[in-house]
Amino acid sequence: MVVDVRAQDGEVETDDSVRQNSLDPDTVQVLRDWKVVQDAERKFFGVDYQDTDRVFTWEDGRPVHPDSTRERFKRLAAEARLLRSGSTI
Repeated sequence: MVVDVRAQDGEVETDDSVRQNSLDPDTVQVLRDWKVVQDAERKFFGVDYQDTDRVFTWEDGRPVHPDSTRERFKRLAAEARLLRSGSTI
């Protein structure tokens, strides 16, 4: 969640808020491949790697701000002509 322009971890409100997701085999393989890349980055950065236990991070382990992800998606979607100019996501 983002509070005052800063990304913060949020606690789940209830046990019902925790969900388990099923993934198709292709997605599982992509995530396994990504873990290999992330493990190599972890080794490269050594003690400077910020081990946040997140799946998607910058190369040095820092968490990616949600706004960065949204803005990149909007730019890529616009380049692919998936969004009209001025559309909001």
